[in-house]
Amino acid sequence: LTTRATIILTTIVGITAGIASFSDNWLVSKLSLLYVEIVRNTPLLLQLLFWYFGVFFQLPKLSEKIQLPGSIFLSKRGIYIPWPPFTTQLFLWLLVLLVGAIAAVLIWQWRTKVMVEQAQSGQPQLIALIAIAIAAVLIIIIGFGWQRPQEVIDTGNIEGGLRLTIEFCALLAGLVFYTGAFIAEIVRAGIESVQKGQWEAARSLGLKSGLAMRLVIFPQALRVIIPSLNSQYMNLAKNSSLASAIGYPDIYSIAQTTFNQAGHEIEIIVVIIPLTYLTINLIISFVMNLLNRTVKLQER
Repeated sequence: LTTRATIILTTIVGITAGIASFSDNWLVSKLSLLYVEIVRNTPLLLQLLFWYFGVFFQLPKLSEKIQLPGSIFLSKRGIYIPWPPFTTQLFLWLLVLLVGAIAAVLIWQWRTKVMVEQAQSGQPQLIALIAIAIAAVLIIIIGFGWQRPQEVIDTGNIEGGLRLTIEFCALLAGLVFYTGAFIAEIVRAGIESVQKGQWEAARSLGLKSGLAMRLVIFPQALRVIIPSLNSQYMNLAKNSSLASAIGYPDIYSIAQTTFNQAGHEIEIIVVIIPLTYLTINLIISFVMNLLNRTVKLQER
């Protein structure tokens, strides 16, 4: 769970910071540079301790909790957020969303093909994509059956929703912002690898900087970005072993508890821990290699 969540969030942070370094806004580009330089040159363990003791451990106790809009509660006991219950209905709706996402990709490819090869407008396909997007939003909002955290008046506890411990939040924030800084540099290098003539060609077509980046530059930069992302994702999975420094029960700390109680140190240290991290990294490498094949140049 930690690895999947951090990969998604760190990709968003890294790409945003990397693209922001090319912003026409002076303040945005300098803030991106400041973020990358500070985070990349600070040890990860120190950042985890900062997020834990300096940020989340400073939250008030449960009786003095902070309530944010949307039924979100912050306290030392954890962060409570709305979350759908894990029921059969939820998994069925997730399956429907997966089928809809596959259909949307196929329709998008069909639309691109008819626009390029047949010079059509692609309007029917666009309407279908909008309909799929509206249906997906309605499923997420209504179909998931979200549970909101609610305060129990008698005891003062919070029930319902999802509780994120402050240890998990500190680990998530530390890994996301640390790895995101490295991904931002990878994105920046990938964008700079695109020839300057591509920028000039996009501007000559009347595209603004944002559209030029999204439609012309960034798709070409992916060929350089994705191979390096593979290494960063694998480093992220291995860096999660530092969770024990802030008391989060990751694979390493659970294994340590196990061999303290069972006495099978050799089996756990030699087999379970390396095999777990090896399996995670092999899965990441396999997925990224598949993605790399889809964006690399096809030689004739």
